[in-house]
Amino acid sequence: MTSEEILDLLKLVGKKLQKQNIHGEVVICGGAVMCMQYNARDNTDDIDGLYEPKTEMNEIIRQVADERNLDLKWFNNDVHHTINDFYKFRQTSVFFKKFGGLYIYTVKLEQMIAMKLYAFRTVEWKHDIDDLNFLINKLRQNTEVTSDLLMLFCKDYGVADKLKQSAIDFIDNIERVDRNVQDS
Repeated sequence: MTSEEILDLLKLVGKKLQKQNIHGEVVICGGAVMCMQYNARDNTDDIDGLYEPKTEMNEIIRQVADERNLDLKWFNNDVHHTINDFYKFRQTSVFFKKFGGLYIYTVKLEQMIAMKLYAFRTVEWKHDIDDLNFLINKLRQNTEVTSDLLMLFCKDYGVADKLKQSAIDFIDNIERVDRNVQDS
């Protein structure tokens, strides 16, 4: 899905919610944010996010999948495995857009970095490394990036003690990469 396709689908979800007089909220993360908010990628396979109200949203998502001939996982809340408090998560997110009855939020840069470090799929999903490099370079525009700072993001997100060794190695190498860049 391209950014335009994502927005088109979210508009459709918003229209359906509004037609049923339902107020829906979603916090989007993952590849959809990389496409829509950062223009870092041309496309993504799906929309990852947490949403409420779950029952009504799941039904509308299924309807849109049927109407647009999409996989049922085109819009999923698989991120709920690491985030169990939607409202707390939404409060730390940023308002993005409103379409009909759908209020859309996106995760902050720091949250996105922590989520990508938590997932850290290096072999089966090359986008995590590319996305992390993009996000960290964006962060570097305003902040000195250190391994301690990245670990702080992970602690704030609640995943610091759940990181894969490969993610920890990536974090540890951040300062070495910065030193090499500065020395060149």
